[in-house]
Amino acid sequence: MPKLPARKAKKKRSRKPRIPGAAPGTLQADPSSLATSMELIAYGPDQVFQKKDATPGDGGTARGTHAVTWMHVTGLGNVETLKALGEIFGIHRLALEDVLNDSLRPRFEAYDPHFFVSLRSARTDDECSTEQLSLVFGDNWV
Repeated sequence: MPKLPARKAKKKRSRKPRIPGAAPGTLQADPSSLATSMELIAYGPDQVFQKKDATPGDGGTARGTHAVTWMHVTGLGNVETLKALGEIFGIHRLALEDVLNDSLRPRFEAYDPHFFVSLRSARTDDECSTEQLSLVFGDNWV
């Protein structure tokens, strides 16, 4: 019988240090986070609109003119951009805090009038690893 290769030790996800004594909902980016970029995809029964390098304001405008507005946010380095998205889409501050915390266990939270889902997504680079995927969605937006 062939010998099986030794298992690699699991990498532990380390919690980012939080501001001591900070109130719940305090937004703090990890200094090692990638710069924030956004792509807007807005669509309806008759048309699709896509814009790379979108701003939070673009999402607010599209939300009023399209059936569904999807803001794809990559990188969590700019807290001000996330705050602006939160204001435009009415995202609860605790949900925004959870988006910034990339060491969450999978979970679902219902806020009124939107929802938050966090899960682990598998990646296969040189070795198998996971990364956090957070979704915040409401009536006609993601």
